[in-house]
Amino acid sequence: MEKSGRQETAHRLRGTLATVFRYAVRTFRAPLDPASARRGALLKVEVTHRPSITDEVKLG
Repeated sequence: MEKSGRQETAHRLRGTLATVFRYAVRTFRAPLDPASARRGALLKVEVTHRPSITDEVKLG
């Protein structure tokens, strides 16, 4: 997923899987959380900040 350029989706997917595996570890259904190993391995998501419209006339 990360190789196809969908870094944000990869981060969300890792978070969801980590939640599932943490639950599995807590209920003794899995020995460890493999998603925690990928925590720092994913590329950072580039954020583009955009200015907000503060003028009510321009806003419409």
